[in-house]
Amino acid sequence: MNRPTRTAISVTDAEHAMYLDFEGLMGEVPCLLGIRYGHGGPTVQFILDPQFAAMESYSSPSITWLVRAADPVELFRRLRADVLRDGLRVFAWSSRESRAMAELLAPDPDLAEFWTDYVENAIPHARAWK
Repeated sequence: MNRPTRTAISVTDAEHAMYLDFEGLMGEVPCLLGIRYGHGGPTVQFILDPQFAAMESYSSPSITWLVRAADPVELFRRLRADVLRDGLRVFAWSSRESRAMAELLAPDPDLAEFWTDYVENAIPHARAWK
């Protein structure tokens, strides 16, 4: 797959993007994935490790985000369809997300290649804090 053309991020790009953030122990496959859809869009938490799937039932109406258990390969197949259909750019706040996706999606090499090529590390685009 060819890497998408990287251009400067406009406000419109930032507001119409998907943001990914994996959580878990360093050096291990992540057990959680947080996704935020654009400015003011929904936040969804996915439990990727089957050992923690029961935590889905601890979600409550007072929590303002969704928590769902998911198989990583099936989840990222659905997300790829959303990204391509809606023309979303996808950002992460490090290169860890690309490495984690390569590991999580190893059973489907084409899917792993798509995501490792498609996700953009947002750090180079960010302004330095002063």
